[in-house]
Amino acid sequence: MTSHLVSHSHTTHTCWFLTLDAISVIDHQKRRTCVIRKKGLPDVAVWNPWDKKSKSMVDFGNQEYKQMLCADGAVIEKPVNLKPGEEWKGKIQFTLVPSSFCTDGLNLDKRGF
Repeated sequence: MTSHLVSHSHTTHTCWFLTLDAISVIDHQKRRTCVIRKKGLPDVAVWNPWDKKSKSMVDFGNQEYKQMLCADGAVIEKPVNLKPGEEWKGKIQFTLVPSSFCTDGLNLDKRGF
């Protein structure tokens, strides 16, 4: 399993390609983890607008950018091109669980998804 530390103190927009079907975002301060399970979404995008960009976004309060991080499954590196009548499906599930400072016991396998 590979780990990447994302500590945001400025605008963040990062993509990882061909990621695992289950990833976790650990919030050390609040001692919780968001487990993201995905199918048909091989990539992951992580984003935060930080202060300057958030000021132009009507749904952000003054300091709310400091308390948010968008992490989502995506199809970036190899886009899906559909012909008329074709169908594509992607599935994502977010689960927020209490946690310590590690991913032990978070059950990151795909059972039940």
